[in-house]
Amino acid sequence: SDWKDRRLWVTVLPIMGITFPAAVQAVLWWRYRIAFGATLCVLGLLFGEWVNRYFNFWGWTYFPY
Repeated sequence: SDWKDRRLWVTVLPIMGITFPAAVQAVLWWRYRIAFGATLCVLGLLFGEWVNRYFNFWGWTYFPY
């Protein structure tokens, strides 16, 4: 089973959608005592989407090959 398998995203997306913002929140809280880690993750994703659409950047299409 390849990690790119479409059925795998049913389990990967919710797990990463919770753990990645939680990890960012933990680091931001530990260092700076600010509580907007998930907001920072969403803004980063929106910025990445904007860069992708604005520059028509096709390099991420098949990442990581």
